Amino acid sequence: MLLDDDPSSPNQDRDLNNNSSAPIQVDVAQNPNANATTAPLPRVIVYASRLRSFAGHVLTEDADSITIRRIDGATQTFDKSLIVTIARLNDVDTPVHAAVLLQDGSRKEGMLELDSFDEVHLRVHRTLHRYPRSQVRLVKILPRFEDELAWIRSQLNIEDPKEHLDFCTWLIEHDRLQDAKVELESLIERHESPLAMRALRKVNARLDLERNASKSSVNTVPREDDGQSMPALVSESDVNLVRVYEIDLENPPKLRIKKETIQMLIDRYGESTLIPKEAKARKALFKLPPHEILDIMFQIRARDLYEQVEVLTEPSGLMTFRKQIHDNWLINRCGSRACHGGTEELAGRFRLHRSARLNDQIRTSNLLALNRLELDGQRMLDWSQPDQSLLYQFALPREEATNPHPEVKGWRPIFTPSARTLKKAYQSWIDEMMSHQHKDWPVAYTPWSPADRDTPASSATDPPADAR
Repeated sequence: MLLDDDPSSPNQDRDLNNNSSAPIQVDVAQNPNANATTAPLPRVIVYASRLRSFAGHVLTEDADSITIRRIDGATQTFDKSLIVTIARLNDVDTPVHAAVLLQDGSRKEGMLELDSFDEVHLRVHRTLHRYPRSQVRLVKILPRFEDELAWIRSQLNIEDPKEHLDFCTWLIEHDRLQDAKVELESLIERHESPLAMRALRKVNARLDLERNASKSSVNTVPREDDGQSMPALVSESDVNLVRVYEIDLENPPKLRIKKETIQMLIDRYGESTLIPKEAKARKALFKLPPHEILDIMFQIRARDLYEQVEVLTEPSGLMTFRKQIHDNWLINRCGSRACHGGTEELAGRFRLHRSARLNDQIRTSNLLALNRLELDGQRMLDWSQPDQSLLYQFALPREEATNPHPEVKGWRPIFTPSARTLKKAYQSWIDEMMSHQHKDWPVAYTPWSPADRDTPASSATDPPADAR
């Protein structure tokens, strides 16, 4: 169930995109200007035999043959039935999680920074390894855990107790104990599985141990910043609540709403015209898809029930923030330990949470910090004037910004001419959020501020009037 031979699996897609001999749809003969007006031509290394290989750019390709423009300028066509394999190189704008298989059979996993005809650069922890291309057999982009989790959830049949239990076991093996607890409780509710009950007891025991260990170490483990502490991260339930507010009902994520919650909706808001009066019609509510129940909640503004909605996959806007903004450049550049992810002396007036292992609590806390922080009367995220948001202005080259980033040693702009895709992704994310942006979320969180700052940042806990 988890990673079988389903061709729609994200792992299957990545195999095809990287090093298989599957054809790609490129034909410069039909579009001679493709190289100048569209994306760069795919790069490949064709292994004609064990001793001969040819590197170049794909001009045309179909199921039987491939034509490349070699790096020496010559054009050559290969019959696929007569070659050993085709290695497809990856265009890497920002580091991506990948595995490198070397000719000696060893496998290295880390963050891929370069996949060129001459070298492969892989950063493992903090060490950059440079491998000559002749030593590399295969480079494979690995799926992010969150992407893999989202795909598995989308395929999961919770009516099958064995399949559901397999999923719970997978979550436990990946130390997603809180997620496993939720899934096990749901499985037990549906099927009263003894195996699930046993697994839940073990998960609860491990969660108790982690909580106790965390409490006992608060005063014994030195803080990494050795200065003013960062605010506590938002809870997993806070993450879920932010997700609820960010749901696009035209493109809803996977949801779960328990029958008890639907009953509470009927009991508490039965006078609303959106809740049917007849018993038969009310009974039909329990069979509606979860996003239709949530639509009723939004229209009634049954905010006391939002936290009862389980959002199992990311809403689109938050997924874009994670992939294109937070994990892509915000945490690696702005949030580095030498900048706004470092000590309070280095951070200045703005500080981000960071960790070697990012999670949704860190991402949501940082999003709230961006949304609530003002510097000299200007907001980090200004939804009324997005192009004046400090997050955007500080990412621009100084000569292009109306409010440039302060002069700081080591600072470099994010949105350079060579990084147009980053700027475009940011602007797309802003548009996506503003399509139903309610300015803030009813989650208690106050961003970090320096000890000598007089006015603390916002700590909104109630949604404004125009919110859902």
